Amino acid sequence: MPHDEVLTAVEARLISTFGEPDGRAQVTFLGAERISVLRFVTADGLVRYATVGMSAAPMGDPADPLADPVRGPGRSCC
Repeated sequence: MPHDEVLTAVEARLISTFGEPDGRAQVTFLGAERISVLRFVTADGLVRYATVGMSAAPMGDPADPLADPVRGPGRSCC
């Protein structure tokens, strides 16, 4: 499934569960793709935050049973 479709599907699922978000922000980190943060507030004041985008692209091969103990998951260079 393409990256954009993954993000759209995740956000649709969150909205179907919690309703429309009443707040949205985007965060970027050097060397990483943008992450969206959605805020959902219930009628009784409970606030939930959900991030969208952090797992859209795996850091490594999900079939690998263990991460590299020195370089970590998905660190094939340097």
